[in-house]
Amino acid sequence: MDIALLAKRLTIFLSPFLPYLLKAGEKAAEDVGTKFGAAAWEQAKVLWDKLQPKFAAKAAAVEAVEDVAQTPDDEDAQASLRLQLKKLLNQDESLAKEIAELIQEKPQAPGSTNISQQAGDNAIQFGQVQQSGDINIQQ
Repeated sequence: MDIALLAKRLTIFLSPFLPYLLKAGEKAAEDVGTKFGAAAWEQAKVLWDKLQPKFAAKAAAVEAVEDVAQTPDDEDAQASLRLQLKKLLNQDESLAKEIAELIQEKPQAPGSTNISQQAGDNAIQFGQVQQSGDINIQQ
């Protein structure tokens, strides 16, 4: 298992959800469910429930999560989070395996297809395409 790749995929997936995960409430769930889709939100919550207790025990990890929650698109904040995820997953092999299995279960909205490109051991997900009549909508 490539821990660096797993940490990268987790960072990319969780970054847009962290502002909502940290202030989790019904309104946040409603907003994010509408914005990203219910399946993706549910997967983000499951992943966060696994990671949060481990992150809470380490000040640098908490700070990295808070930084990404404040600026989800900031590459430097994401790099810090990715580093903390790598450290955490390297220290806890069973958690790494569990997270790897969970992240393989890609949520899909009804009528959509995941598009990915294989590049050696790296899989790059470009997003989902939903077909609506004759028009393809990129998300």
